[in-house]
Amino acid sequence: MDSKKVAHEVKPILCSPEELACLKDDPIVEEIRAYRSAHAARHGNDLDRIFAAIKEGEKKYGGRLVNRDHNAAQVGIALQCIRP
Repeated sequence: MDSKKVAHEVKPILCSPEELACLKDDPIVEEIRAYRSAHAARHGNDLDRIFAAIKEGEKKYGGRLVNRDHNAAQVGIALQCIRP
């Protein structure tokens, strides 16, 4: 195992079929799917071109694309909202 310590570990959360069905109509999930579909279409639905565009974005924006600490907290909050 790597000697570097991870600040936090995000473990997958299993959900029931009912909870999964609830996520299907989530507006945030739908927005992400629409963006992903449009992004793929802009690159001719070619996986190599999509990957190259993502890598180019990483070069252009560096570490500013994703703040994992912030997003991990949001994921936890979102999951709390859907669980009774």
